[in-house]
Amino acid sequence: MATKTKKTGKTKKKTGQAKKSTALVRRKPPGALDVREAMSLLNINDAADRLGEDLPIYKIEYKGRKDAPAEYEKGKITMSTGGQVNSIEFVWLSMGFGRILWPEPYKPEDPTPKPLCKSQDGVQPWDGEDMRKGPCAKCPEKEWRNDGERPPCSEVYTLLCWHYNEKCPFIFAVKRTGIKALRALKTALKQKMATYGYKGLPINTCAKIRLTIEPKANYYVPRFEIMDRLPQEEALEFANVAAGLLPVFSKSDIEDVTNGDVSEE
Repeated sequence: MATKTKKTGKTKKKTGQAKKSTALVRRKPPGALDVREAMSLLNINDAADRLGEDLPIYKIEYKGRKDAPAEYEKGKITMSTGGQVNSIEFVWLSMGFGRILWPEPYKPEDPTPKPLCKSQDGVQPWDGEDMRKGPCAKCPEKEWRNDGERPPCSEVYTLLCWHYNEKCPFIFAVKRTGIKALRALKTALKQKMATYGYKGLPINTCAKIRLTIEPKANYYVPRFEIMDRLPQEEALEFANVAAGLLPVFSKSDIEDVTNGDVSEE
């Protein structure tokens, strides 16, 4: 009897540990449909496929944006799904790069400005009110001015992330003065390869990161902080989630990701 009790205790302990380290897998209630079955109800005659899919977009709230709700505060993270937060814990799934040229000077009374030119890959212009000929590498709009003024055309890094607590994906754009913080995050993750990484998995899916907003003189920049190493099972799950979201992420419009962010930095 003593041996049997000991064995049962071990089994319970293992089950508890596995449940604690799993972020994405959830048991379905008895009789409930699984995710694929539930989604098929929305896809009669390919209805859901035809509708397409958008990913939530998170942005830093800046002053001067006239279309922002009155209760929204500048310097916080605004979510396209509604609401604001001071910080977010996330897993970095993937990243893209592009360019966008907004009209200058910025007019805060215009809530929906249209870019003059934009590039989804930072290589060739794709669309815009006054699209440049390209390629981007030869465009004078990407060069610093002789007086030290920043280039009119912004480099934009789009981060595909997983909101750890809310358990949903989102896109967050980093540009101009925020790029320094993103470069530091990349360096910090690289330095943690030996202690945080798992064989065969990208280091970015192996860590939980905290995003906060840091105020500067008259603008705001993102601040990234590596929080914890994730269990190997979670890191593998997030790598698979990243691969599954790439087709939708690759179609995200750089204008949607950055719109409303044209007055700062």
